[in-house]
Amino acid sequence: MLKKIKNYFRPGRLIKLPPATRSYAVLLKKLENNETFAFSRWGDGEWESVFALRNENEANCDGHLYFSSMRESLHKILVSNPPYLMGMQKLAYHKLLGREIDSYLKNNGIFREWLNADAFHDASGNGQIKSFFTILAEKNVLLAGPAHLKKLTLFHFEFCEVPGKNCWLERDRILRDIKEIIRMKQPEVILFCAGMTSNWFIDELHGSFRGFILDVGSLLDPYAGVNSRNYHKKLHNITFNETESKM
Repeated sequence: MLKKIKNYFRPGRLIKLPPATRSYAVLLKKLENNETFAFSRWGDGEWESVFALRNENEANCDGHLYFSSMRESLHKILVSNPPYLMGMQKLAYHKLLGREIDSYLKNNGIFREWLNADAFHDASGNGQIKSFFTILAEKNVLLAGPAHLKKLTLFHFEFCEVPGKNCWLERDRILRDIKEIIRMKQPEVILFCAGMTSNWFIDELHGSFRGFILDVGSLLDPYAGVNSRNYHKKLHNITFNETESKM
């Protein structure tokens, strides 16, 4: 993988990606003001899939395989230039695949404003995430994610379990379960922690669900006792510190 990264170290120039702190402030304000929105995140895994840089026998860091049908669906989402908010991962754009992303967007006529996909993760890393959890505690939340997230106690939520790996293969069943929970419980917020499939779920739901839909990736893992990213190990020192009052 390291060899591959060195081979395509090509930062982008077309997009002026805002700081994660600014994007976090934008998303929080919309939540606080009940300005409903959907937010999908596009990182190195999604772009590797779209560009077919991995074959179907390879997996991302969470063990999700790069299915060709998923690649086609992610491509269709992008070229449809959906009306909801989309976040670009700074690692993918500023370091790994930026020029390829620039060419792809230009060739497909995709000209839009991008938020920083690391908005929530950076807020967690620098101790400013409590504001987000405080808002969620005041809303009816549906969380779709792997089994270990059932342990979360930061806010109350209805839960839809997704497989820890390859949830793409069960996407239709999961979507049916989510729609049933929406019908029965009428959540205001849906949080997705479903890997690259999260973008598909968001695109399927955004036109019919009248609340907030957010891909939060691995954000919640360490708060449920799972350190799935390197920065998670440092959170016990800075989580919920005084810095959030300085936003």
